[in-house]
Amino acid sequence: MKPDIIGESTWLPALELYGEGVFFSLDEDLLSRWESHPTLGERSNDFQRRFVATGLRFDPEITVTPRFLLLHTLAHLLIRQLETEAGYPAASLKERIYCTAGKLPMSGILVYVAVPDVVGSLGGLAELATPERFLLLLSSVFDHAEWCSLDPVCSEHGGQGPSLLNRAACHACALIPEPSCAYGNVLLDRTFIKGDATTGMPAFLNYLD
Repeated sequence: MKPDIIGESTWLPALELYGEGVFFSLDEDLLSRWESHPTLGERSNDFQRRFVATGLRFDPEITVTPRFLLLHTLAHLLIRQLETEAGYPAASLKERIYCTAGKLPMSGILVYVAVPDVVGSLGGLAELATPERFLLLLSSVFDHAEWCSLDPVCSEHGGQGPSLLNRAACHACALIPEPSCAYGNVLLDRTFIKGDATTGMPAFLNYLD
């Protein structure tokens, strides 16, 4: 195959991966009750204004909502926890967020191995996906959302990261290697998980049955 110097080819190179992943979704009734709290909308609207001002675009396009900020931050914390529990380097994992509201609501997170070498078939993710192990893993994720080694500065930050598109999220708690994040390590905020008593934001765990 000759090199396509001037870009005339109609195909792109591809790589087939034989890896593994973990997918889970959150209960829609629980999410609906949680995201109806007015303080969540106020905080996410601030994110949305900043996001629109930057001119950033993602494919598929996103709307910054409490639901999206919760799912995205949760995915990052999960990847960091999997690095510890499953032995995968965080750079070998990727996220995919399934988030919509309205008639066809979605609230899913997929974390999968994104490298073609032997790391992609270690079996650690599939092993941790069993209910008895995954619930313990998720419990640790919620625990780590509560604190950061840079608190209280991190939790109280009004904006950090590129274009101030992160709030309570920094390299010590929620950021992951750039290739692992589908959104450039922005639109992250642990407060949507742990809540904030000073502003009245509810903790997500308070809505779990």
